Amino acid sequence: MPLMQIKLDPILRITYEREEKRLNIRYESQTISYHHVPLFYFHELLMSPIQPQYLSKYIHPYYPYEVSSPQ
Repeated sequence: MPLMQIKLDPILRITYEREEKRLNIRYESQTISYHHVPLFYFHELLMSPIQPQYLSKYIHPYYPYEVSSPQ
């Protein structure tokens, strides 16, 4: 599923869990958790001027993910 079909809300928070190598992207209506993402990509994403483009090019097509709704 392409990234733009998953989420169109603005990004609210980006976090990284080192032990699990999990990158969490929180939006207004859902959270996407990418698994096995190297720490390098987290830093690059934070520094990227256009985060959605970086996500769709370097992270979204290559790493498994799960989508959850906020509770």
